[in-house]
Amino acid sequence: MAGELVEFEESIIGIALNLESNNVGVVLMDDGLMILRGKFCKSNRKSCLDTSE
Repeated sequence: MAGELVEFEESIIGIALNLESNNVGVVLMDDGLMILRGKFCKSNRKSCLDTSE
């Protein structure tokens, strides 16, 4: 889901922005120097989008 928090293997947190069938755009909340192409990330099932009025 767009706006969902994701965690990479190196415990780096990011926010999923655009979701495509074979590509996901993520804003990293850390420097991300350890993240390389082909590394896995997982959803932590938490949304960072504001749902208030």
